[in-house]
Amino acid sequence: MYCSNCGKELPNGSKFCFCCGTNLQNKEPKSTEQQIQEHTAPSLATESGYSYKTAQILGMIPIPGLHRFYLGMPGSAIAQFISSLFFIGIIWWLVDNIRLLTNNFKDREGKQLACYSKMFAFFSLIIWVALFSNAILNGNKASQEKVETSDTSTTEISQNETVTTGTDESIEEKQEILNSAERSSQSTNTAEYEAPIRDGAIYLYPETKKELQKAGFSKTLKKLGLDNIKKCNKLFPLAAKKAAKNKKCDAVMTVDISDKSTKDNIIIYVHAENFTKFYFTEQELMEDGPAKSEQEKLAPLLIRHEVMAEEVIKSKLNFPSTYDRHELGVFHSRTTPGCNEITIEFSAKNAYNLELTYIATVQFDKDSNVVGFRMQEKQ
Repeated sequence: MYCSNCGKELPNGSKFCFCCGTNLQNKEPKSTEQQIQEHTAPSLATESGYSYKTAQILGMIPIPGLHRFYLGMPGSAIAQFISSLFFIGIIWWLVDNIRLLTNNFKDREGKQLACYSKMFAFFSLIIWVALFSNAILNGNKASQEKVETSDTSTTEISQNETVTTGTDESIEEKQEILNSAERSSQSTNTAEYEAPIRDGAIYLYPETKKELQKAGFSKTLKKLGLDNIKKCNKLFPLAAKKAAKNKKCDAVMTVDISDKSTKDNIIIYVHAENFTKFYFTEQELMEDGPAKSEQEKLAPLLIRHEVMAEEVIKSKLNFPSTYDRHELGVFHSRTTPGCNEITIEFSAKNAYNLELTYIATVQFDKDSNVVGFRMQEKQ
């Protein structure tokens, strides 16, 4: 049997035309001869056996040549796929898609594709416009980022120095400026840095039991012993000079025995004028490496505690998927020796889907175990 609307050949007993969608149930049946005379003869002369919609969908897939394989043109399909490695193949593929959108593409026998739908072609056109717009936006964004990266690399000279060159300078002139600035920076860094040591920064302890007790250092004498106190007097100048070579130290103000010292582990502390602190063991003072401030020594541990604190906070939330940390809302502090406290400000949604700001604090002991947690809404 044949469709009474488009003339497409259908299986006997069909209720709907799979091509145009015509309902055949309420149509009065016609004889086979009448259907052949009315529809089949003119349709078969011009209409293809391939579906327009299938060809259009295959043409939109970014693998050039698929639609031509479907329409029985394997030779040109392979040629289009191979030439797509070059620019001309992409143009060929785009032209084919334009012909499909305007219903001007024919099969290998030169017949019009079956089941053409203007609505389907319209939606296909919208999809194409969306894809091209997205590609153009991404291309512009990538080119802008490339330009910004290039500008940054050409203007940044060293860690503490930046040279801004005019737009009318040539590439050679800019490169020469960068090279000369780098040579100047290297020559400047060859001079060894050493901060001044203030008068009275180093206090030497009395080296007899009687004088120590008379000066009020009985507890220190009992805790460390006379031999360690004499050793500390010798270590003080070494500690002051080692701290003075760190660029974070502007001037050495105080050198003394740390309260953390024991008979088996002597620790010397150095305080700078800008409140930078240094703690040295006897072994660290004998080493040739550069001195590290307390903040520099704690930095890796604080970063690890910060990551652990975020995991603890997420585990305490009822809605962990909404956790959004504020970049400027992270604070580190040290409450007691060996105990670090991490405070993080973040946003999260409550049970009513309202985004609120919270402040959470996590405390760690010297073994990085969680020993305290508190969280409250920021007012």
